[in-house]
Amino acid sequence: MNQLQLMQFRNRAIQYLDFSSRKRNVINLNIHNSFQHEKLKFEICYDLKKNGKEFVSEAKFGSKGHSSTYGIADIFVLDTATIIEVLVSESIESLQWKIRKYPKLPVIAVKCWEDYLNENCNR
Repeated sequence: MNQLQLMQFRNRAIQYLDFSSRKRNVINLNIHNSFQHEKLKFEICYDLKKNGKEFVSEAKFGSKGHSSTYGIADIFVLDTATIIEVLVSESIESLQWKIRKYPKLPVIAVKCWEDYLNENCNR
C-alpha cells in the first residue's frame, strides 16, 4: 500500500468513530481503569507510534444516544482498522459484552506485553 492509499484507508477507518473521538496519536487516560491497564495501553500506543502507525485511544464507536451501539475501545489502530482491548482490569465476559457494541471489525485482546507481541498487532 502506498502513502496515498494508506492515508485514504486511515481516513475511511476513522469514520467509524464518533466525531468527538477523532484525535489521532493521543493517549487518553481512563481513571476507572487500573494503573497497570493504562500502562500497557501506553506501551502499546508508544510502540504503534514508533512504528509509524496511527491510532485513537479511548475510541468511541457509535453515538451516546444509542447505548446499544455505543462502545469505547482502548485502542483503535487506523492502519489496520483493528481494535485492541487491554484486559488487565477487565474480564473476558466484559470484553464479549463490549464487542457487541463495536462495528464488525477485528478485535485483539491482550493481557500483557507478550500477548501484544505475539499477536503481531503492528507488524
